[in-house]
Amino acid sequence: MCCLGHYVKGHYTKSGKYVEGHDATNPDRTHDNNYSTKRNVNPHTHEPGTKKTFSND
Repeated sequence: MCCLGHYVKGHYTKSGKYVEGHDATNPDRTHDNNYSTKRNVNPHTHEPGTKKTFSND
């Protein structure tokens, strides 16, 4: 499976909070295919998404 996502290195936010490195989906024009969105499952942790979709949900 190619090109479904990428690794984001750990970094500090503007507010000074440290965010651990993590896998992320590649940017596109929708939020509905993100690992954290309802009806999706993170392939690395097998955790279901919990965030509301922007379509009919």
